[in-house]
Amino acid sequence: MRKGLKSALGILTVLVLAAACASLRGTQGGFLDTRYSAEELDLPDAEKEDLVVCNVDPRNPGAAYLVTDRREVYALIPEETTWRYTPIARLASARPRIICGDAWPGNGSLPELYISDGRRLVMLAWTSAGWLDPQLLYESAARIPEKAAVGDVDPRTPGSEVYFSADQPRQAFWEGRAWKVALLPGPPGYVAAGDADRTVTGAELYVSGAGATDQIRYDGGWQRRRIAAVGTGQPQNAIVVGDADPTNPGNEVVLNWHDTNVRGRLWVLARTRTGWVSQLVFAAGEGTPWSLHHFHNLAIGDFDAAHPGPEIVMTWSPSTHNPGRISVFAKTGNRWEHHLIWQDLDEAHGIAFLTLIPQGRPAVIAVGHPREGVLLRIR
Repeated sequence: MRKGLKSALGILTVLVLAAACASLRGTQGGFLDTRYSAEELDLPDAEKEDLVVCNVDPRNPGAAYLVTDRREVYALIPEETTWRYTPIARLASARPRIICGDAWPGNGSLPELYISDGRRLVMLAWTSAGWLDPQLLYESAARIPEKAAVGDVDPRTPGSEVYFSADQPRQAFWEGRAWKVALLPGPPGYVAAGDADRTVTGAELYVSGAGATDQIRYDGGWQRRRIAAVGTGQPQNAIVVGDADPTNPGNEVVLNWHDTNVRGRLWVLARTRTGWVSQLVFAAGEGTPWSLHHFHNLAIGDFDAAHPGPEIVMTWSPSTHNPGRISVFAKTGNRWEHHLIWQDLDEAHGIAFLTLIPQGRPAVIAVGHPREGVLLRIR
């Protein structure tokens, strides 16, 4: 079965970007920052929608999990000299999105995978008996367009909850023997959970739509308030919470935005002593005829020693979808620096940080959305 599956899927061109020494190295294909090098791997030959790095399966620490437009979920498992892939589940719909988090007590301290599967929110979990079949948490009348979020936002429930958005933002939580779903206030939008507000205790939920980003938190009842007059736009945009700005204590909310025939924007929302501040980090194509770009996924981490402190990485592409790009954004003093490090994908999509085992070196892994397919790893 393994041989037949690999034959049917074909070979995927994979580029691995590794932090290079002072010498410059030649590369094939598109633009590659000379501080990085590239190598090729084999992966499923399908349009890659999204991926996440997650220690959901204790047998394979450091594995990534990939969802494709063929409704398949794959485990991408690093080995000594290569990566191997294996299918672990079949989904109901194309265009899925995937996240990692621990909101279910049934597998102990292990996290789970939560997948926006068309109008369904499903969970994949590893137990001592192996992979469970996809568990349906909620089926919506409207499509769940983007990633869910996991965080301990609600003090009334033990542990973390799952947040997602379709016709309205909603919360899914485990209540003893079953999943329960509750409505949250206000209109739908892209969601992210995390502690980005230094003036309150615990994590918050952030809901972002065209032209606005709101904070939702529980304080004797659900409260929703506007924190910025900027927000996400079309599907394939992203919002994340993390420590992106070394000049601001704690975490920030990072989001990107594009709409039909509108230039892409990357924003950082920071809670300061005087209130929320919106920082425009990057505007694609200003002053050029090639100004229409699609911004896709975001990740925050510290992987490049050339930029002390955290960086933002983003996948994006022109409206023609080619060439897809990966950029790094790092703040030095009061200025955000932009470094284009790769340009050769056909509509770059999912991106995530990981730690290479056994070396313990930080890296970035990313997937494209092409006919040929590509996966990038930056270390």
